[in-house]
Amino acid sequence: MGGVTSVLTQIKRALQHPELPASPVNWVVAFSGGLDSSVLLHGLVKLQGAERVRAIHVNHGLQSGARDWADGCRAVGRRLGVDVTVVPVT
Repeated sequence: MGGVTSVLTQIKRALQHPELPASPVNWVVAFSGGLDSSVLLHGLVKLQGAERVRAIHVNHGLQSGARDWADGCRAVGRRLGVDVTVVPVT
């Protein structure tokens, strides 16, 4: 459990960086669906609220499972109450 607390503490500390606005309107996470961006997305939702967070997933279509990654990102967004925009590129 200490790991989750540590991650949240680090995100909270980053949110207090002096160059960031005191109360931003919205946070946008570049959401690959991998571990790092998933942890960041979950942490921001916990600390800032789902209404202040959205995610963007870029589907490069480079892997056969690219559609599954995009679908997985959408599913995480639904569970967290976060809007996930999937942008397909070629």
